[in-house]
Amino acid sequence: MKTQLNVDPTTLPFIFKNKELTVPANQILKDWLVFMVTHKPQVLKFLHTKSQEYVKHGGANAYTFERWKHKLLKDCNKTKEF
Repeated sequence: MKTQLNVDPTTLPFIFKNKELTVPANQILKDWLVFMVTHKPQVLKFLHTKSQEYVKHGGANAYTFERWKHKLLKDCNKTKEF
């Protein structure tokens, strides 16, 4: 059985509460991120790249993609319902 999520990512408000882009600001985004990191993690590569954009300027922490995915899942699981 294939798991699916009926959310169009182009309609998601990609708003995060931290500069590493791992703490979502709404429930729909949280659900989508957890699903994607579990089933299709490569789809999230664009977020990781964006979160690393200002590392050399002191704006964010440096994470490998694997470490960032782990932090994303951990932070999403810690985030309470909205």
